[in-house]
Amino acid sequence: MSALAGVSGLEMVRYREHGAQAVTVQLALNEHLAVPMTVEREVFWGFDEPERHKWLARCARTLLDVYGDARDGCVLTDYEVQQRAAA
Repeated sequence: MSALAGVSGLEMVRYREHGAQAVTVQLALNEHLAVPMTVEREVFWGFDEPERHKWLARCARTLLDVYGDARDGCVLTDYEVQQRAAA
């Protein structure tokens, strides 16, 4: 794991590039593991480092709010995801 500067408790657990198109990252926030997310490479690297870390923290918070800790193995229906995301 690698702590990300500027955001307390944010760590990058995994980073994987999919050619020139996309990046998959898995984050942990305050020791809670978020599900992995895949974004366009251009979006991921489109921020300067401090802004990217703040954006990643917001993404991690949202993923944790919707899916919970990835280690819990929670499987949600599309409806449940929509309900949690709307909250």
